[in-house]
Amino acid sequence: MKVDSIVVYQEASVPCFCMRKEQIARLRQAFPAARVTWCRSECACLRTLPHAQVVVTWAFRQAWFERAQRLRRTVANMPIEWLLLETDAPDQPDACCPGQRNAPARLAAIAECAARLRQTTPTALASLTSANARRLFNLPALEQAAV
Repeated sequence: MKVDSIVVYQEASVPCFCMRKEQIARLRQAFPAARVTWCRSECACLRTLPHAQVVVTWAFRQAWFERAQRLRRTVANMPIEWLLLETDAPDQPDACCPGQRNAPARLAAIAECAARLRQTTPTALASLTSANARRLFNLPALEQAAV
């Protein structure tokens, strides 16, 4: 799969959580054919989101996903071995649970959305993405981990 559009939005009040020029340069060097757009504000990010194929951000808000039609198509069509599902942002609740902390248990809602986009079941998608995570992070199979 060819990557041709990357949107980066990593700005925060804490400098170590902000993207730097050198990191953007490395990203452009790693993906020379891609248009890398470095957004310095949420407003700028939202303007570029409909055209994004890849989004690099600390917190991808659920509300943004509706605008990100190209990202939705990417999730639907990317090779399954590239796909991981995760939630690690307790301060970013799902749209279905406003005002509540996010938690790993909400991963099921993310799997359901991705499964709909890929026209498969959440169970099948969970099995494939779990295998991807085990391969990427060199984790033992569940049967081995339980022993």
